[in-house]
Amino acid sequence: MIKKIIRYTIAIYILLNFSLFPYAQPSASQLFVDKLSGIESSGKYSSLEKLQQLYNLKTESDKNDYFQDSQYARMLYDISYYELKEKKNYNVAIQYLNDAIRINTSGQKSGSNTLAVKYYFKAARIYDELGIYSKALNYYDSTISFGEKFSIRSVYITSAKLDKVYIYFQNGDYQKAIEESIRGINYCLQEKDSSYFIAFLNQKAQSLFFQNNIEQLQTGHKYV
Repeated sequence: MIKKIIRYTIAIYILLNFSLFPYAQPSASQLFVDKLSGIESSGKYSSLEKLQQLYNLKTESDKNDYFQDSQYARMLYDISYYELKEKKNYNVAIQYLNDAIRINTSGQKSGSNTLAVKYYFKAARIYDELGIYSKALNYYDSTISFGEKFSIRSVYITSAKLDKVYIYFQNGDYQKAIEESIRGINYCLQEKDSSYFIAFLNQKAQSLFFQNNIEQLQTGHKYV
């Protein structure tokens, strides 16, 4: 009799638990990431439609006080990307990039140092394209310093170093171009990066040529 009572009690317990909690509910964070990933990977939306979907997701997230973490920053980056690609809204694109950078450089565990490096670089490229070289250089410097501070290995860091050389060269500051090329060459040697190594070497040679420093050019390339 006691055994029957125990069996019935267990059966009722299991029945109640499975009927009340049939499956685990996804967290708000997981739902957000799923929606964001769905927008990013969807092949049925045009770029403009994706932009509208992203704004809808932002409105929904802000309304529900979704925590501003690296995934939220990822959404802001996507908005920036499509604003630039489809509407050429440079100011809006920069604004959302800066918001994404702010989240990822807040020092909170929810941020991403790796994504911060990427977003610094993307902002630098926008200013570079606009010909606002002083701001471009500032963001390239932030890309480099933030990445090196947290020992991040990223192509964005090497690209930022090379883009700085291009800016100095294009603006006729050949001495700075040479100095930055040498830094880039040494960085490539450290990182064993042969592709960018050649690019820095070529830029150093061109800068020396335009600086009329033919003698140093003919003596060969000194890395330091």
